[in-house]
Amino acid sequence: MEGIYQRGSLADSEEFKQRIRRAVGLIEKAGLDALLLTKPQNMSYLVGDGRLCAFAIVPACEHAFM
Repeated sequence: MEGIYQRGSLADSEEFKQRIRRAVGLIEKAGLDALLLTKPQNMSYLVGDGRLCAFAIVPACEHAFM
């Protein structure tokens, strides 16, 4: 689809799912509602998408928002 950003195939891999689960556990342990990622390097590591001028929210429910 033209004009729609497609993230890399690694974003749906088990490795990224494990990273999100671990982050959610740490979010809950810290008593937070969510984690806000603003640096592309952190977004790329955790959710597989490190676009510039973007952010990601990882809530305690394991679903990342871009």
